[in-house]
Amino acid sequence: MITGATILRHYFLFPVWALCILPVLGGCVTTGGTAKPDTAAYSSIDGQYAPALAGEYRILAALMKANGRGDIESLLRRKAADAAVGRWSLPETPGGDEAQMKAYDALTGALMFAMSPENALYLARAQASYDCWVRVPSEDGCQRNFNKAMQGLVPPEKSARTESIFFADDSSVLSEDVHSTLAAIASQARMNKGFALRLKGHSGGGEQNQSLALRRAIAVRNVLAQMGVAPDRITVDGEGHSDTILSKQQPEAGSDPKTHRVDITLEPVLGQAI
Repeated sequence: MITGATILRHYFLFPVWALCILPVLGGCVTTGGTAKPDTAAYSSIDGQYAPALAGEYRILAALMKANGRGDIESLLRRKAADAAVGRWSLPETPGGDEAQMKAYDALTGALMFAMSPENALYLARAQASYDCWVRVPSEDGCQRNFNKAMQGLVPPEKSARTESIFFADDSSVLSEDVHSTLAAIASQARMNKGFALRLKGHSGGGEQNQSLALRRAIAVRNVLAQMGVAPDRITVDGEGHSDTILSKQQPEAGSDPKTHRVDITLEPVLGQAI
């Protein structure tokens, strides 16, 4: 049986972030520092997720029986029995099917970051449908049910993680010392296909300096793309407004250096069809 630790190896985002997979571990595994789990919240979520997952496996097992797939029915009933007593396996790693690989990335990310009482049933349906889809690729209903379940998820408030890159006064040129940070972010983004990057530029001087803020964000986006992150997975807030990019820049002298930055948010992509 796959353990919760298996998935955690693939979802270390930034070195000091705490990562939790709630129903499996009943607590937090951290990549640095310490974290205290909310025991009551874990108990409530686990109590909802386990029976929901068992129920979804039973429904699919009955479908496989009706379709003459006794082998798959037996597998799903074993998974249902495990889930009913609080033991459950993480999603199986797919073969070479591209759609299933995308589904695996999306589902494992959601299990880690979107587990909540309101998402328990959707996640259970998504996991059971995914397992059915991987085992019986010809069963179109399993893929459709997976997509519908994923589209019903509610993104959790604390699922996103943010890192900031700082700039010199009046500049949108990246300094050499930030490239190692960007390389680490790009590496994690490439490995975790269930996540996307959102960039927001900031500047001193308030509203009048949105041009500089946007140029900074675009500079970061260009470097991340050069480091192998697909451009369609990077969103720059405010991009597309020509009046902003061409507006007159105001000097930043005297402003707080902490405002001379770009915030990079790595957030799970939920609710998308595969």
